[in-house]
Amino acid sequence: MTNPVELFLVEDQPVYTKGIKNLFARKKDHVYVGGTAKTIDETWEKLKSLCPDIILLDLILENEISTTFCLEVKSKYPGIKVIVLTGSKDSSLLQQVWWNGADAIISKLFDKSEFIETIKSVIDGKRIIGSRLPPFHDKQIKSSNKPFLTKRENQVMVLLMGGYIRKEVAEKLNISNNTVSKHCDNVYGKFGVDSLASFMCEAKKLNIIS
Repeated sequence: MTNPVELFLVEDQPVYTKGIKNLFARKKDHVYVGGTAKTIDETWEKLKSLCPDIILLDLILENEISTTFCLEVKSKYPGIKVIVLTGSKDSSLLQQVWWNGADAIISKLFDKSEFIETIKSVIDGKRIIGSRLPPFHDKQIKSSNKPFLTKRENQVMVLLMGGYIRKEVAEKLNISNNTVSKHCDNVYGKFGVDSLASFMCEAKKLNIIS
């Protein structure tokens, strides 16, 4: 990397935040932390005035699991890359984040050399799955105790839950209004509900979408 890469860290543990800042304090790495936030809400506020190259996102914050953030940030700021940092071994959780557009997912206990290579690859437009994660890619993690959402169903419902109407969802995902409606009908059928509000209640109970 010849041009400096600006990182924005979303992390609620001060010790880990300090560690990341110290890790990239030397200019020779051409990587630096330009801003931090402890919550998703704080992140959205700071992104109004910052334009980092990469967001480093802690998957599980103190009061929220940030599985939907990647899809939302890609919609609002398509030029920003997202590297998810995780200590979770939940394959279904990691799969949701991957489906929602994470450019990379790596363990929070990463090696610096692996992390630098991940940053380079992401900047070059590649998607990376770290070496210390459980298998989850190209594998449907199903449970007999709860319904399973496909990648597209997950994306549609995330946007609808984010306040977008069906027409806007169709435009953002480059699909037709009828296709959005069909996905909604399929999801509602799986959950035995007939409205978005009812789906949200059931999905949150089952931790299908956080």
